[in-house]
Amino acid sequence: MEEEREVEIILKAVSPAHPIKMSLPSIIKACDLRKLVASERGLPTDRLKLVLWGKTLLYKKNDRDDGDDVLVFMNVIPFFSLALL
Repeated sequence: MEEEREVEIILKAVSPAHPIKMSLPSIIKACDLRKLVASERGLPTDRLKLVLWGKTLLYKKNDRDDGDDVLVFMNVIPFFSLALL
């Protein structure tokens, strides 16, 4: 199995806040990503909505983690962006 790598993402907020760069594992669960973003922005997790390529990242199904992974990789576009709503 290939070793897990760190990648850098640009986190954009739908607010007057400036985009920030974050380093995180290239494979991360949506629920863990929410926790990292919440701690970085100083926001409660229940107020976050993460959007990736126009789709909301779900983080719970039936009051438990749904197990969805977010794969972050670099291809043609040098940075991966998430919108914080």
